[in-house]
Amino acid sequence: MSTKKNKSSLSWNGVTQSQRLLKALIPEYIKVDERSTSDLLAFSAKYAEMVQFYDQTNSPAGDWSRFLRNDLSVFLASIIATDLKKIEQEHAKYITELENAARTTGRLEALKALYTQVFDMAKQFNDWYVHALKMNTLQPGDTDELENELENAIKQQLSSNLIELLEQDRFLEFHQTGTYSPNEIEEHFHSIWFPSKKLLSARAIEAEDPRANFKIQDYTKKIRLQFRTFYSVLSYIVQEAPKYLEKSLKEKDDHRPDLALFIAFVKLFKHNQDHLNTLTEKHLDFYYYDVLKMQERGLQPDQVNVYFNLAKHIDSFFLPAGTLLDAGVDEDGKAIRYKTDYGIELNQAKIDEVKTLFVSKNPKIGIGSSYRLITNMYAAPIANSRDGLGKRFINNEEEWPSFGEELLEKASDERQMVYAEVGWAMAAPILEMEEGHRSIKLRMRFDKSSMYTLNLLIKDISRNQGLSKEDAFSKVFKNSLKLVLSGEEGWIEAKSCELLPPENWNIPEFSLLATVSANAPAIVGYNANVLGPDFDTSLPVMKVLHKNENVTYSYSFLKELSLERINIDVEVKGIKRLNLSNEYGQLEGSIPFQAFGPTPKLGSYLLIGKTELFKKELTNLKININWHNLPDNTKGLRGYYREYGLGIRNEDYRIKLSALQEGEFFPKNKNNVKEYFLFEQDEDNVHGISKTTCLNHIDLKLFDLEPQANLKQIDTYTSETQTGYFRMELTNPPSAFAHDEFPNLYADVAAHNADPKTKEKKKLPNQPFTPVIRNMSIDYTATAQVNIMSIGTVNSSGAVAEELFHIHPFGVMRNFSQGRPVKPTLLPAYDEDAYLFLGVKDFNPPATLSIYFELKENQDYFSMMKGRSSEAKQAEIVWSFLVNDEWKEFSQTQILNDTTNFFNNSGIITFDIPRDISDNNTIFKKGKFWLRASLRGDASRMPTILHLSTQAISATWAGNPEEEVKHLEEKLAPNKIKNLASPLVQIRSVQQPFGSFEGRPGENKKEFYTRSSERLRHKGRAVSAWDYERLILDQFPDIFQVKCVTHIGNEEFIEKGQVVLVVVPRIKASHQGRLPMVNNATLEAIRDYLIPLASPFVDIKLRNPIYERVKVAGGLRFQKGMNNGTFLKKLNKDIMDFVCPWMYGGQRELELGGTMAKDVLLSFIEKREYVDFVTKFSAVQVFPSGEGFDVGDTAIDNSSSPLLKATTPWSVLIPFEKNPLYLLDEVAFQSPAKAGLDNMMLDGDFVMTEERELDD
Repeated sequence: MSTKKNKSSLSWNGVTQSQRLLKALIPEYIKVDERSTSDLLAFSAKYAEMVQFYDQTNSPAGDWSRFLRNDLSVFLASIIATDLKKIEQEHAKYITELENAARTTGRLEALKALYTQVFDMAKQFNDWYVHALKMNTLQPGDTDELENELENAIKQQLSSNLIELLEQDRFLEFHQTGTYSPNEIEEHFHSIWFPSKKLLSARAIEAEDPRANFKIQDYTKKIRLQFRTFYSVLSYIVQEAPKYLEKSLKEKDDHRPDLALFIAFVKLFKHNQDHLNTLTEKHLDFYYYDVLKMQERGLQPDQVNVYFNLAKHIDSFFLPAGTLLDAGVDEDGKAIRYKTDYGIELNQAKIDEVKTLFVSKNPKIGIGSSYRLITNMYAAPIANSRDGLGKRFINNEEEWPSFGEELLEKASDERQMVYAEVGWAMAAPILEMEEGHRSIKLRMRFDKSSMYTLNLLIKDISRNQGLSKEDAFSKVFKNSLKLVLSGEEGWIEAKSCELLPPENWNIPEFSLLATVSANAPAIVGYNANVLGPDFDTSLPVMKVLHKNENVTYSYSFLKELSLERINIDVEVKGIKRLNLSNEYGQLEGSIPFQAFGPTPKLGSYLLIGKTELFKKELTNLKININWHNLPDNTKGLRGYYREYGLGIRNEDYRIKLSALQEGEFFPKNKNNVKEYFLFEQDEDNVHGISKTTCLNHIDLKLFDLEPQANLKQIDTYTSETQTGYFRMELTNPPSAFAHDEFPNLYADVAAHNADPKTKEKKKLPNQPFTPVIRNMSIDYTATAQVNIMSIGTVNSSGAVAEELFHIHPFGVMRNFSQGRPVKPTLLPAYDEDAYLFLGVKDFNPPATLSIYFELKENQDYFSMMKGRSSEAKQAEIVWSFLVNDEWKEFSQTQILNDTTNFFNNSGIITFDIPRDISDNNTIFKKGKFWLRASLRGDASRMPTILHLSTQAISATWAGNPEEEVKHLEEKLAPNKIKNLASPLVQIRSVQQPFGSFEGRPGENKKEFYTRSSERLRHKGRAVSAWDYERLILDQFPDIFQVKCVTHIGNEEFIEKGQVVLVVVPRIKASHQGRLPMVNNATLEAIRDYLIPLASPFVDIKLRNPIYERVKVAGGLRFQKGMNNGTFLKKLNKDIMDFVCPWMYGGQRELELGGTMAKDVLLSFIEKREYVDFVTKFSAVQVFPSGEGFDVGDTAIDNSSSPLLKATTPWSVLIPFEKNPLYLLDEVAFQSPAKAGLDNMMLDGDFVMTEERELDD
């Protein structure tokens, strides 16, 4: 697999709306007087130190600072005034000096400075603590909290560090650089720092002579660690002090009077500060408003889509434009009103059924063709349901694919469609076959020009695979079709069904051969009560369907074929259920029976009845007889009848066959009668009789049979029976079976033998042989011809019997009937990529119909991974209406309004539906009017549908812009509009299922400053990346983030002269958990906006991010007592929140072209409080590669880095919702395993070849 990654810098994420405003443009960014209350108090205390205090004798007596510092508020303000940044800078300065010093003396001086800085910090803590003790003595309780904070800090952290610092001071003192001697420490620090004086002395004395092991670097490291300890505590105290100051100013009521007055003055002085600090804002306003004459943008009212329900007794009602709608009241009790944007003619029409059809052209499926062929069709009979079959949605937020979707990558429980049943059907009398082994052969002749596509595709596969055309044909159509026939209790599937390649490729003809096993039920006329109402016929029906489960879906090969003629040949072997009778009455054929009665004579007959034989044009008839009681005589009947003296031979027994037609048996002319041997010679005995007789050379022309397609079943022969029977009549020998001769002959022989004078006795004759048939069966072949483009086969009534049908996913259409073709094509035409069907009820055309579509951006996994851009071919949608099973396209004038922008966003489509639309169609359920949206393009890029309703209209907020700005910030929530402001009896209710959109308040000052400053820089021209990004963010406020990617540094992805702009929308609260995507209409709108502003030589492309999935794999064990299932779900959620905090945590910046470190991810998982152990850990990245996908796996030994990198500058790494994490039974290390297709849950192969469309 490819592991190719982008080597250019991908870390730049672009600009977000929140990053546009320059801090310098905020008036508060730099204030003329930035001093806070604490700053003023601290300044006053510091200033007081510089003012001389004179006593009553006018003598200097110190300064004024103690009047202020003994007040808690001033003391806290002094702490807050500590300049932490300055301390940090000084420390960095000393470190730099130490590292850059060339001599030891210089390094020691820098080391001394570091030491002094830390020591001074310790002194500062000590001074604060001593002062807090003093103040607490003067005013008990004032500084308890601060004193405790300082005391805890000194005892727990600072004391030990100070002692270590003093040891370092002894070292520095030895080198004549020390600052304080150990004897002076007690004068500078409170005793809390040193719990034991002895400890201090001992540590000072026991310090080793540093000369022996002197390393300035070691001491520097120790002092830097001590600095960090003191500095962190100092930062904490300074950060906590404002809390205590605020409390002292608000809650302390015992300030000294003079200090109370001073604090009051400081607070009043803030008003003067505020006024002075408006200077920056006034300057900006003067420049933007007065000098540049720029103005703030006004507000944009929000809009809402609503639909109406008329009162039941009202058929139609016109609602004028400007009608006010009641949206309740706001927080202040003021009425919220919306007014309709235009007039609308309301009626009772409603959408009753929604269906979708997806025509799959999956590149992962193929048999070696160079073309992009149809690989399957999926249908949703009830598209607005969880499974496409009617399963109810759990909540109102569940959407469904607007034009269907590919099912190959979908798990069974995620599918919202089923396999579509598409094919063709035939109704023909010849198909009625009650029993036996049955075979059907259709020889289909096509228009020669319609064979072009089939020939092209077969030649292409033949060339690519190195096969003959015949082998290529067989490979394509092997097991690709299914044939079913109508039965008494359901459909009967043929045992086999195959297409046979043409015998001559220059003749546009090939055959279909199907067999039905002998144990299959009877093929009978179509019964709508059993099989459904699809076919309006009583003839037997044969359906030929494309197998959905087969690798090859043969629709593309056959869809262009146009029929000219079909020859139907059927062959049936072994018909045993026959209606048998003779002159003695009806016979039971399941047991041995006397064919010609008990005493056959010349003219005795057997009637053989089978109605199905007389419904067809027979081409061959074969009657099979198994004899039950043949004489056991090696000489046959000659030997059996020797004593009769009649010279009877086997071949003397003959019969003739005739057929009952119009009440008479044909042939009537004796000259046309053909005789057949009743018995056949035994193969093993020349003189013997075979146990079977096969009448297989029957001349059917003699019967003058006329097929009667509508002939009803005839069970019993009567004198009024008109047809349906064959007669087998005994014609020779004249004595038949000698039943009449036997009595006299027997008497003569008996008398002769009884005569005593007779010396030579005669042998008694055998009893006359009465032929008994054990069983009888019939084989036959029949044919029928359907001439599609000319007059077809007619039955006895003069009407064409056969009918052809197109099988559509949701119904059937008769395309040949009564000898006239409606459509000569073999299959129904589905030339587009997907379809949406809407069934409308309670509609009276002609009339207008407005339909509201609430759409959501499609979150199809593979489409999101490919990304969506303006350069991709935009989908085309064509609307049509159904007229007598024919789709007629709406003209441009008949689509009055489309605010969905061709299904790119939620909106309303208004149709002017003509009078000729019909509701008596058969490809859908009758009684409804049908509309169709045909999609030419990628259905996975189309939004999903959340809601559909008719009688819809848009309305605009009608409030006071100056008073109700808050309304535009919050928008209108769903289901607030329920009625008109002035109710009308004609309207039963108003529905507003979703919130308002588009509206925004006017610009505030910060937004105005941002736009104005950006305008001054880019001057309305797109030149630099900065210009492109700001222009988009300004013009399209619903775009949150933009990244401009140019050729420089991205040569692998972008050509010279191209600019790719990656846009990320704002994430709405209702879209939490969905990947942010910008719809196609907005992408086009942005591009159209930029083109006039940019150079004509720049190729501008807009696109969404590519979301490259990362699958985290490994084994883990949870802490004891943790529920495995619950915490496995929680871990998946935590991984998502960690990698993509914007998914559920609100609007955040997306990391475009970012990276994901395996070790960081592993560390995050291990630190979860419910995780005990992790092993076999790896991360697998799935990214687009050509027409397919590829993977990068950290478990591969030769993986260059455990770092997963986005493969493009516009890719975002995002984990799967469910990762292959499995639970361990015991703690044991396991090596990571390379990912494979079995655990990636990505059906099919990642490596695909490019394919061409058929029209290329």
